Amino acid sequence: MKQVAAITAMAVAASPVLAAVADDEGAAVRLNAATIARAVSAVPQPPGATDAGDWSRVAELAPGREVVITTDAMAAVRRRVVVADAPGITLIDLTHPHVPAHVTRVARDLLVNAPESLGRVADGGTVVRGRVRLAPNGIFLDGQWTGDIETLLLHVARQNVVEVREDLERSSAGLMTTAMLLVPAGAILEATSGGWRRPEPDINAGTVVGGGLLATGVILGVVALKRGSPSGRSLLVYQRPVRSRPVD
Repeated sequence: MKQVAAITAMAVAASPVLAAVADDEGAAVRLNAATIARAVSAVPQPPGATDAGDWSRVAELAPGREVVITTDAMAAVRRRVVVADAPGITLIDLTHPHVPAHVTRVARDLLVNAPESLGRVADGGTVVRGRVRLAPNGIFLDGQWTGDIETLLLHVARQNVVEVREDLERSSAGLMTTAMLLVPAGAILEATSGGWRRPEPDINAGTVVGGGLLATGVILGVVALKRGSPSGRSLLVYQRPVRSRPVD
């Protein structure tokens, strides 16, 4: 309800500017509700069922992207992508309670700056970073074995992946926060630049930028609400096709 109220407040704040129309040497500047509607409609929507069996969508996932994956061996779990390609997908768990905090910090840095090194470990290689060594035979901190490499890294062959979903719920809060910052910033800029002056508002660089901030804030707020809704909390990236059994 708070988010709905926030979006309503955004729309009310934006309405004076969205209705403003000006003509400057034949170049019209119009910021109105139709502009907002077109921009919102341009936001990418979840893929349809016809895309669900396309593995190339998984291969396009960038390192660090958070997904919820279901495999033949385990129920849905949340992991971050290390590398995804035609043979399968390699994932990392940066929240496992049995992985030492220092190892997690090193692994997080590798994921951001050198994800290919983590991919090599999943393929049987070894990576050493300071006090940490990651190898097929385990995770080592200061030369001491601290756990199986599988507690940190997981490789799943393509044929064993049942479903991959991109987690959107966590990103909605960030979008809403950004929207709540952009809307008042745009309103202040509009007011100080004469955009709400009556009967004829001034149209200048300040009012155009202010209107853009207002419009962007409203759009981000709408997207955040969509992602926060029960139907928008995850995006289906891949679902293993159900192969029909031959008819006897």
